[in-house]
Amino acid sequence: MERRCNVCKITYTAKRASSRYCSERCKKRAQRAPATQRSGKRRQARPNAAVVPLPQPDVTAGVAESTRRKLDEMGQLDTPLGQATMVLARRLDSPSGDTGAGLASLAKQLAATLAAASADVPPAGDLLTDLRARRDRKLGHPGGRS
Repeated sequence: MERRCNVCKITYTAKRASSRYCSERCKKRAQRAPATQRSGKRRQARPNAAVVPLPQPDVTAGVAESTRRKLDEMGQLDTPLGQATMVLARRLDSPSGDTGAGLASLAKQLAATLAAASADVPPAGDLLTDLRARRDRKLGHPGGRS
């Protein structure tokens, strides 16, 4: 039975009625080709596919303002690390044309710098810290444990 190869379009003698390719090479080429090439059709977008917009967060203050408030609350705004944190926060707020990877890197560095700036600050209202302070006062350790 004479057939035409679906890949190279050469006429060949088919050994089976179901064969579609002249050789293993053409069979592999067809297998590796994208589905759109195999079928000869182009994929079209679904006409009724609804595009759902992502909800945008309601941001009243930028990163710089939020960072400034946090550093001021911790009393670290005037320290060198506090100022470095502010530089990074301002850079995140500015439309500088950074790529997504660049912004992600800046955000990661901002988080690390903010953590370093707040490392020496005891957490406000921490129950464990308050209990330790009460215990130390009760035991007569004015500056902490001896």
